[in-house]
Amino acid sequence: MSWTDPRIIPNEYSDEAKEIDHQLIGLIKQRHKLSVGKRFFPPEEYLEQWSEEFSMDIDKVRFILQNLKENRYYYLPDGPGALKSVIPMMKKTVSGECEYTLTHIMQYELGSVIKIDIKYLGENPDGVMLKMNLMLEVISEQIYQVNRNGSHGGGGYGYIEFMVVPALPDQLEGIEFSLVRSLDLFAYEPREVILNQQVDF
Repeated sequence: MSWTDPRIIPNEYSDEAKEIDHQLIGLIKQRHKLSVGKRFFPPEEYLEQWSEEFSMDIDKVRFILQNLKENRYYYLPDGPGALKSVIPMMKKTVSGECEYTLTHIMQYELGSVIKIDIKYLGENPDGVMLKMNLMLEVISEQIYQVNRNGSHGGGGYGYIEFMVVPALPDQLEGIEFSLVRSLDLFAYEPREVILNQQVDF
């Protein structure tokens, strides 16, 4: 085989798989027409029902449906543009054993960056690791696309940043924010290696 010859990659695609894929694409297209770009998500009871019916982990069901949202991802090749202003905020809420604080919004030309601090309030905060399977929902008449923009955590503290496109207005009347359950099944999970043996040189 020369460098110009394409490698033959084993592939067992069948007519049965083609028919299923054709139906999937058609159904996804129909669903996009129904949702018209808005949040269009089933209640938890339906997720539980389908999880049981199809013998599938409920988080996998949730992940599939979350990724059916049209235009969920955006691409800003040159970033969000220049920083224009900072909107100070102090929204704080306690849910479960954690305190969530939204302190400010960074306003850029093409988008807004929202940072949410999370603090564990339970016992022995140094002995826990916060696993932040959360996504931000912007509730407004305007349709916004939201992606996670980064996160960090250690002990009983963490934060998540979200990029909102287009940029939020400077006056936030009529706009609400909620954190909702989310799971990225393709996220990298590091393998823990415990080094606890004597090492001699």
